[in-house]
Amino acid sequence: AGVGRVLAWNGGSLWIGRSAGHSAMHSHHAIQLSIALAGPFELKAGRTGAWSRHTAALVRPDAQHEFNGCDTTIAQVFVEPETSYGRALLAMYPDGDVVPLALGDAQRCVNVLARQFEARASNAALVTSAQACVATLAGLAPRATPSIDARIERVLQELRARFAQPVSLAEAARWAHLSPSRFRHLFAELHLPDAFAA
Repeated sequence: AGVGRVLAWNGGSLWIGRSAGHSAMHSHHAIQLSIALAGPFELKAGRTGAWSRHTAALVRPDAQHEFNGCDTTIAQVFVEPETSYGRALLAMYPDGDVVPLALGDAQRCVNVLARQFEARASNAALVTSAQACVATLAGLAPRATPSIDARIERVLQELRARFAQPVSLAEAARWAHLSPSRFRHLFAELHLPDAFAA
């Protein structure tokens, strides 16, 4: 719970504002980048994990966790793991469900994001700054939107629309206009987290 702004783009979203409490144990498929814009926050990994304090942290896709915003101003950036940014983040931070982040070069982006939020900057400005933070943390150059093969994006859209229904490899390949073997190869190149690839 909290008060702030929620902005989305293809492959990610920014939730920025003052946190009013903590979330119950949950998981989501997006990579979560939690960045303190004021005081620190707390995260708990899994039902048996201990609470840990952070100024910046990454939560891996599908990881069970709790979040406590500690009544401070937070930028929560969610990145789809299938995007180039998502794949790069997972490659850079391969271990642990909740990983502390050293902001390093990204600190400048974070400072800009904090100033923009306080100044009530435009949605476009906030999105650009959030994407720059993600790109820097992922070790990639910023660009307008995270890229993903259009054929795979088409299949992902169909899968989201049919989330509760089983889908065969042959059916997914038809959506991508590829042979099943070529689709399997292209999809495997994404290096998806096991829970998604299954």
